Amino acid sequence: MANDDFNMNDDLGDFEDNFNFTPQNLDSNTFKQRNDPSDLLYRYKLQLMNAFVVEVETEDEDGRKKKTKKVRQRKGTVPKANKEGIEDIISYIETFINSHIVQSNLPSMNDYNDRMMCISQDITKHFIEFADKWGLSISDVDLLIRKTVNLVDLFLTRALFNEERKGYGEAFKETTHKEIRNEDKPNLLQKFGSMLSGGKR
Repeated sequence: MANDDFNMNDDLGDFEDNFNFTPQNLDSNTFKQRNDPSDLLYRYKLQLMNAFVVEVETEDEDGRKKKTKKVRQRKGTVPKANKEGIEDIISYIETFINSHIVQSNLPSMNDYNDRMMCISQDITKHFIEFADKWGLSISDVDLLIRKTVNLVDLFLTRALFNEERKGYGEAFKETTHKEIRNEDKPNLLQKFGSMLSGGKR
């Protein structure tokens, strides 16, 4: 009968795996720290500007001192791109590096490598196409392409094998082993010997 193929009597084999997942209670600050790449993008922007951040102490109108952060140009350098170029580059990189992409799932290295090949080709084409508009020199174009590809590459490794989202909770794996054995029943002589020795029937 056709239905006999599906009559398995709950016998799923010798081993049966059960997975349980319990999500963590993450507050908004913790979640943002883990997934918000704004600091990473800001540091990249500073590299494009050939700049760094310093803390400056100032006084307000009431004479109270306060500390503020200022961006300073590195001595003897100029930005690698013009103002429009820097903003465009950061905006472009944000399409690959953001809090949504980091929660994606790339199930295998083949998927990851295929995706990175497409992304690196797109980055190369985009930077070369806009080099003049962004005020980039030939040597800077090559350097920025390599830096950007490496940055995206390292960031997207977080999407491999769904490990990022797995980290939001605790997973448990339980393996059950089923073993079916024939029960050894006593023969007639064994039963008779048991009765003579005072054992139970």
